[in-house]
Amino acid sequence: LTNGSSYTLTADVSDVAGNAAAQVTSSSFSVETTVPTISGVSLAADNSTLIVTMSETVYNTNGGSGSLEVSDFALSISGGVASINGTPSAISSDGNEYTLGLTISGTPNGLETLTVVPSSSSAIYDLAGNAASTTQSNNTVSLNDTSPPTLSNVSIVSNNTTNTLAKAGDEITLTFTASETINEPVVTFQSGSSAITDSSVTYSNTSGNTWTAKYTANASDTDGSVTYSIAFSDVTNSGTDVTTGSGSVIFDNTVPTITIASTTSGVTDGSITNDSTIALTFTSSEATTNFAAGDITVDGGTLSSFAGSGTSYTATFTPSSDGATTIDVAADVFTDAVGNNNTSATQFNWTYDGTVPTITIASTTSGVTDGS
Repeated sequence: LTNGSSYTLTADVSDVAGNAAAQVTSSSFSVETTVPTISGVSLAADNSTLIVTMSETVYNTNGGSGSLEVSDFALSISGGVASINGTPSAISSDGNEYTLGLTISGTPNGLETLTVVPSSSSAIYDLAGNAASTTQSNNTVSLNDTSPPTLSNVSIVSNNTTNTLAKAGDEITLTFTASETINEPVVTFQSGSSAITDSSVTYSNTSGNTWTAKYTANASDTDGSVTYSIAFSDVTNSGTDVTTGSGSVIFDNTVPTITIASTTSGVTDGSITNDSTIALTFTSSEATTNFAAGDITVDGGTLSSFAGSGTSYTATFTPSSDGATTIDVAADVFTDAVGNNNTSATQFNWTYDGTVPTITIASTTSGVTDGS
């Protein structure tokens, strides 16, 4: 007999005496030996249900009756990190489609393969009594990734000589590594708790899942710590914004100033005294390491005994002759720690008068002179 073909049976009978009975022909019947199969599966986006489509109408008995039950299917997972209860939690049907409830433990990362099969070789039958095999095709699907990505190795540096500081024009780089492939992130930088001026943060996927976000510090940025917030996501899930990591950068756009004064008693800017030398002080508004004697310009004398560090420096000024003298520090001769150039100092003026006074005695009476 051939599967799918129609047949009739004809019976010719007679008794022992040779008397023939009327010929009997049966009704037409068909042979059906095709076993039911799973023709496809589809998974809900949240991995909560699985729709199994059967190739034909099926039953849970070989007598053509009985609706399928949860115990007629077996579930398993391979790969990934999640696991599953081997028996569906619920079942409903619509024609040849069966919706199975899934009980999944753990958070799927998308690397899991879900397989569904008849729970045994006597679990699912078609109308003809053909049993579905426990070996199937078209019965697997990957779980949807519901695990949000995470970030690690988050660090921030500046390309300044001191990479924890930045001035206008310096580039600040934030580096981080994602736990999986992510979409282009969005980093919100702030300087001194205010928005940065550079609106064109540059993103680069440097290698694997490692990214950098860079911007250029601007003179309009606010002095203070550079902070950040990284927003990121994979194809389906958003990670928790990251605001901390290793390293730090402080933006400093304040230029250092310097003040010149004298500690010699009675000597102030603009005064006139007969001191043979005066002691000078140079006070910077910020610590500096490159302020030197050569940065000081004097007129009317010489400078000696220069010393100091950080924000405080001293020197001795010796006038070369009577008259006005000046002491100056020009702009752009030294820098603060971040590299900002100084502004010029207010000129210090002092007049040296080392000539002793004399007095002459005479008479205005007619004929009276010295010795007369």
